[in-house]
Amino acid sequence: MSKMTLWVHVMAVVAVVVGVGGEAAAQSIVGRVGFPVGGGGEVETRAGGSSADVDVDDGSGMSLEALILKGAGRGARLGAFIQYTDNREFEPEQGGELRTGSSLALDGVVEFDLAKTSGVSFHAAGLGGLMVYFPDDDLEEMQEQADDEGVKFGFNLGGGLGLAVPLSGKLALRGDFYAMYEQATLIDGEQLEYALTNTRYMLAVGFMLR
Repeated sequence: MSKMTLWVHVMAVVAVVVGVGGEAAAQSIVGRVGFPVGGGGEVETRAGGSSADVDVDDGSGMSLEALILKGAGRGARLGAFIQYTDNREFEPEQGGELRTGSSLALDGVVEFDLAKTSGVSFHAAGLGGLMVYFPDDDLEEMQEQADDEGVKFGFNLGGGLGLAVPLSGKLALRGDFYAMYEQATLIDGEQLEYALTNTRYMLAVGFMLR
């Protein structure tokens, strides 16, 4: 599946989410940029009957993110979360770097209001769903050698805390800090397997329309 085809499917899902429910529940749309503030995990490699685990730091770049939320009563909101990262990169503790291409997270999300003071609202959120990896650079070369090319899939789980500061009318400034755990097998060949487990810590800033 190409990136363009996948994006068409994603936008179709977004359109459905936006349209469901009409005016029956309050709706919020958030657009933001996610800045990485740390993270890391482990890469497990299996080749020729032997295996090796390598600790890695997450050196991935910024993410573009979107949230669509609908009120579910009693300060709760349900919705969809989309995160696209163009530059995924991991740095083994012994040195060097592994560039894996780009990734797309397609998640369900639930939020709960925690408190509100002087117009500023605080919330907690949990999310989970599908990870889609578009191999490029180092990973693409490794896949070619293992005869296991193409888009790969995994899953993610996460949660965080945030706040929203009203600006004018229905517009608000929103900031979130969250952690996202991801797991995927990026190469699954007969002679080579390559599995990733990783946690990203993100600070996301953007605008919310409600």
